[in-house]
Amino acid sequence: MHSSVLILTSLIALGFLDYSLVLCRIHTLTLLKDERSSILLNSFGYLKGATLDVSVSLTVPTSIPSELIKKIGFTVDLTSSSNSTSYVEHNELTHSKKCALDPDLSQEVYENIQRALLVFEDIDKLKVYERDFKNVTFFENEGDKLHPKATASKTTKKELGPVNQTVIHKRDVIERQPVSKSGFEEMKSLSAYVSTRDTHTIIRTSFYFSIDTVDQEGLYELYFRNCINQANLEHPLQINIRVNITAR
Repeated sequence: MHSSVLILTSLIALGFLDYSLVLCRIHTLTLLKDERSSILLNSFGYLKGATLDVSVSLTVPTSIPSELIKKIGFTVDLTSSSNSTSYVEHNELTHSKKCALDPDLSQEVYENIQRALLVFEDIDKLKVYERDFKNVTFFENEGDKLHPKATASKTTKKELGPVNQTVIHKRDVIERQPVSKSGFEEMKSLSAYVSTRDTHTIIRTSFYFSIDTVDQEGLYELYFRNCINQANLEHPLQINIRVNITAR
C-alpha cells in the first residue's frame, strides 16, 4: 500500500557529568517516501528527572497547499502503566477519517487520554495544545528551559515590525486560548525553519520537555501524524522524515 524505507539506530550513551553517571538513549529514525497516516516513533517510561529531546527534519513536496500543513504534526500521550488504551485509540483513529491533530475533535470514547498536540499551524510554526497533561511544559530545546527569555504578546510583535518579528517569534508564548470542546488548550508556539531544495520543502523543528514532579511520571508515546493520507488515500502524500530522539 505504501513504499517505506525504515532505518532505526539505537545507541546507549554513558558519560560522567559533575561526578554522576548519566544514562541516555539516542534513537535516529529515518522514513523515506512514507505514506502512513500514523507512526509510533517512540514509547518510553519516565520517572522524575527524565527528559525528552526531539529534533525533526521533514521533507514534503513544495506543491502541497498551505492549508494542508496543519494536518501534519505529532501527538504525545501520557498513559498509565499499560499502553493498551492508546493502542486501541490509535487503531480506531487510523481506520476512521478523524484527524488526531484536530484540537476540536470530540473523542467520546478516548476522553480519558492525557495528550499534547504539536501541529504545523503554519509552515514555520509548530503550535502546542494540551489536555490534562499534568503541567508538562514544552520548549524548543533544553537551553530554552534553563535560560528563559522575555516573551512578547501577539500585539507587541506587530508593533515591533517585520524586521524583529522572527527573533521574537522564536520563543513567543501565546496567551492561553479558550478550551475547545474536546478539552484541548492552546499553550504556545515553537519555531520551525524552512528551506527549499528543487521541488521539495524541508521543515526543521525541535521540542523538549522534562518530568519535574512525581505526578508527571508515566508511559509517554510519541506519534507522527499525517492526516492528509486519511482523507485522500487515492493520492497519498509521500513524506521523508528524519527524527533524532534523546531520552535521559
